[in-house]
Amino acid sequence: MIIRESIYAALWALGAGAARFASANRRLRHWTDLAPTEQPALFMSEKGGHAATKALGAPIVWTLYADFYIYVHSSDPYLAPATLLNPLLDAIEAALAPSPVTGVQNPGTAGDGATRLHCREGRDR
Repeated sequence: MIIRESIYAALWALGAGAARFASANRRLRHWTDLAPTEQPALFMSEKGGHAATKALGAPIVWTLYADFYIYVHSSDPYLAPATLLNPLLDAIEAALAPSPVTGVQNPGTAGDGATRLHCREGRDR
């Protein structure tokens, strides 16, 4: 059995702590609902999960899905918004990077160390 909330909370903590966002929330908002002063903004949307077992009697391995949404605003017509967005994407990627030693993220969501967090960029489901 997994405790989904602690896993999603740990993922959110990693993402939200990656950079300085004017707005950050686990409740998704549409970019048109944000004022320029509320940006850069970070939101997370939970997308469900998938359970699998590798063999009869083996523990269930859960894969949970979440999307991060990052919004930026530039009122400068000569500044490409990507110059604001790219450092934020890099910060999120660095925050979610696995340990170079173990190859996995361990946000400490389980006292026994059994919960591991593995994040992949992009859509592969």
